[in-house]
Amino acid sequence: ELTGALAEHAKSFGVEVAKEEVVDVDFSGDIKVIKTKKNEYQAKAVIVATGTESRVLGIPGERELTGQGVAYCATCDAEFFEDQHVVVVGSGDQAIEEGMYIAKFASKITVVVLHDEGILDCNKQSAEKAFAHPKMNFVWNSVLDSIVGEEEVEGVKIKNMKTGEITDLECQGVFFFVGMVPGTKFLEGHIEL
Repeated sequence: ELTGALAEHAKSFGVEVAKEEVVDVDFSGDIKVIKTKKNEYQAKAVIVATGTESRVLGIPGERELTGQGVAYCATCDAEFFEDQHVVVVGSGDQAIEEGMYIAKFASKITVVVLHDEGILDCNKQSAEKAFAHPKMNFVWNSVLDSIVGEEEVEGVKIKNMKTGEITDLECQGVFFFVGMVPGTKFLEGHIEL
């Protein structure tokens, strides 16, 4: 509703909206050229506001089970994990704060943390709240090795970075909060990124 209202507001000032994928640009001249699959647009100035997408680790099972228990947005998907065990990957502000949000729905949260015990990358206040939260559990010095499941997430394999030991953990969901990637790949070579 809000984005629709914003679009209508912009249109009232003469903005034209074209829902097309940009495939190439040429910003070298005074007139900038934007090419889509269907059209070519020219402008004296271009504002690039492409947003971001979640960083993908590329571990086995991640892409195959996206939408089947693998998720990247707590506010979008947390309610689907009511009374279930969820694994959160990451230890920054987003991971810890989103993990606590997921805990409103899930029965248990296991946070997989690359660092030594007690070290999180988030702000101190969030860390203290997470450590005190009864549903938040931490696996230290570890990374996710793979996600297990045929049709949906059934568990994960966690690798301890100090010992190399791999342990199995049963869960129904995995949320990744390991950073964001700007949606600017199509601009490589055209402008400084």
